[in-house]
Parts: sequence; structure tokens; C-alpha cells
Amino acid sequence: MSHWFSAIGFTAWPLLIMSIIALALIIEKCMCYGAAIYHYQCARKNAGSLVTQLSQHNQLAGQAQAWTELWLQGSQIKWLKRLPLLNLIGSLAPMVGLLGTVWGLVVMFQNLAASQQAVTPALLADGLWQAMYSTMAGLCLALPCLLVSGVFTAVHGRLTNSYVQLYNQAHYQLTYQEPFNVTSA
Repeated sequence: MSHWFSAIGFTAWPLLIMSIIALALIIEKCMCYGAAIYHYQCARKNAGSLVTQLSQHNQLAGQAQAWTELWLQGSQIKWLKRLPLLNLIGSLAPMVGLLGTVWGLVVMFQNLAASQQAVTPALLADGLWQAMYSTMAGLCLALPCLLVSGVFTAVHGRLTNSYVQLYNQAHYQLTYQEPFNVTSA
């Protein structure tokens, strides 16, 4: 492992730091979305308590609707918090890796120019494979970051739509004093 780390070159440290930050973000978002999904399932099972909660915020006309919109906006801010950072890491990691590769190629050619021996394919290949490690490391970091970010974005959209539907049904029940029936809609 230390051989790979040293072969990556000076970009190893930024890539390692980005990896640690990305892992922390992924863990935090898993916990955040897991809790949100759990709370949604609990609210869906206890629709009556949701209507009771909304009725407490319905002293004036439209107050429950405004409370619901503000709650959902606050939740979305929390759900999306730091998600763009995961996207940024996924976008920057290949660039940092490419910088390491270019730097490695420059050093390799500099060493070849200073060398008194004949340039052989084996000598070139030795420098090239070491230079390519940083690009590989950057891509290995970027792909999971972008994939997980896409999954979290999809979960966010689905969760938002589910909460909007749940609260709309509760508002219907609060307004018309009858449960919302999907078959009659």
C-alpha cells in the first residue's frame, strides 16, 4: 500500500484528504436520508397524528399549509446540505490525478534527458506506469463519489415527493374532515 502511495506522488495527500472527506460525507448522508425515510414511514403509518399536528398549526386560514411548506423547505436544506461538496470532490479528483500524471511525465522526461544511457522502451514504461498511478487514484475516488451523489439526489427527489403527497393528503383530511381516498380521486 505504501508503494502505491509513494508512486502516486505529491497528489497522494490531496487525494487521501478528499477520500476521507468523501467517506465522511457519504456516512453523514446515509444517516440523514435513513432518518428521513424512517420518519416518513412513521408519519405514513400514523396519518391521524399528522392531521392532529397540522390542526395545531391551523389557527388562521392557510397557516397549516405555510407551516408544512416551511417544514419541507427546512428539511430539504438539511437533506441537500454538503451534497454539492461530494459532487465537487467527484469532479476535482480526476483533475488532481491528471495533474499528478502530468507532473510525473515531466519528471520522467527530465530524468531521461539527464540520463547518459540509451532510452529503451523498458525505461519509458517504468516512468509511465508510475505517472499513471495518480490518474487511476483520482478516477477511483471520483467514480464512487459521483455515483453516490447521483443516488442521494434521486433519493432526495423521491423523498420530497413522498412528503409532499403525504402532507397534501393530511391537508385534504384536515380541510374536508374526510380521509383522502385515492380511488375516488
